[in-house]
Amino acid sequence: MMKKLWKAIALAGLMSFGIAGCETEPDSNTEARTAGYAETDRARETKGGGVDNSKTSQTKNGSEKETKAPETQAVKETEGGFTGEVGDFKFYNNELTSYKGSDATVVIPDGVTAIGPFAFIRKATVTTVVIPDSVTTIHSNAFQECTALTDINIPNSVTEIKGEAFTWCTSLKTIEIPDSVTEIGIDAFYGCDDLTSAKLPSKLASIPEGLFDGCKKLADVAIPATVTKIGPGAFSGCGSLAEIEIPDTVTSIGVNAFAGTAWLYEKMKEDPFVVVNGLLIKADMTDDAVVPDGVTSISGAFIGCKYLSSVKIPNSVTAIENGSFQNCERLTQVEIPDSVTRIGDNEPSDIAGGAFAGCVHLSNITIPNSVTSLGRGAFLGCSWLVNVELPDSLTEIGERAFANCTALPSLEIPASVTEIGKNAFSECPKLTVTVTAGSYAEQYCKDNGVNYTTK
Repeated sequence: MMKKLWKAIALAGLMSFGIAGCETEPDSNTEARTAGYAETDRARETKGGGVDNSKTSQTKNGSEKETKAPETQAVKETEGGFTGEVGDFKFYNNELTSYKGSDATVVIPDGVTAIGPFAFIRKATVTTVVIPDSVTTIHSNAFQECTALTDINIPNSVTEIKGEAFTWCTSLKTIEIPDSVTEIGIDAFYGCDDLTSAKLPSKLASIPEGLFDGCKKLADVAIPATVTKIGPGAFSGCGSLAEIEIPDTVTSIGVNAFAGTAWLYEKMKEDPFVVVNGLLIKADMTDDAVVPDGVTSISGAFIGCKYLSSVKIPNSVTAIENGSFQNCERLTQVEIPDSVTRIGDNEPSDIAGGAFAGCVHLSNITIPNSVTSLGRGAFLGCSWLVNVELPDSLTEIGERAFANCTALPSLEIPASVTEIGKNAFSECPKLTVTVTAGSYAEQYCKDNGVNYTTK
């Protein structure tokens, strides 16, 4: 791979040569200048200024004139690959770390193995990028806010596209992700306003959070049969998406995955409960709700239903996912059956909060003796909550599960609990926790300054 990059550089006539054709020694400061991801240059790129190679000198009358410093052509072969600058490109161990040019069409040199974070950020002149088949990874924010970009080829050598790689590429109309890609990061195509069609790789197992969030013109996309999980907000705001086939393999759909799509709008006209593969993904209720029998998971269905006052859950449900009742401000009564084994999870998200987070009028909750896990922020901000019964089946309490429950006076944690996340009881000024002497919960309270008593 290194030989290919070196050859590409040489053929482009970008190598520096000394007298009698002898190779010039690389600048002794090259390695220091290019170590890591060159944070200083990257910061300038982020501000839209690029890397300034210009210098000023005084004229005879005292005014300044600008002269351009010669382009750096030094490239050094290191153990990890080639490092240095060639024309408008900057490399570190065969990774393209930045592009300083203003061309409309950019051909990345053969031999580059990765396109680094922020490498093309806000390059408003770039319309076309040709990626060689030596590239395996497109890093986070690599093409962020390339607002003129309309055409990019992703070769089948690429296996990973990281988070926000193409976010706000507002002129991009189509994207074809090759079958070689097995992992895509969150928000990879967030805010690509003009995107109308997208092809996903056939081996993809998970559609990440916010993948096409805000792609309002997206109308043509197929979910591969290998997908088992669709993340929160994956297709949120895709107003033109009227048809979507969700394969039977999908067992998890995050909160607001299809919010704002024409497809969901039509589904809700047919039935106020939208159920896909046993997952209740949307419910349009204004008062009391009875979840239909046969539903196996409540997947963010009631988020923001601010007039919902009570809900009855059937014993077919085994999981209440993050965000399911988030910000149901008037919810006062919930019946959770003993079929439920999990309330939320601990997976981070910018979209999905805790299962009952922000239910400010919820005062009493009984967790059945089947639940083993309370996820992060499960009851975060339930400011009227005064009575909670935790079961002996419980083993895990997630991060900030009861944070900001400002009225909660007491909570008994069973000895079965062996894991409690950070700040699980933060900003609960009235709370005294009851724990079993010598238990994990007692040690947690000691280590985290939680007021407690033993039994």
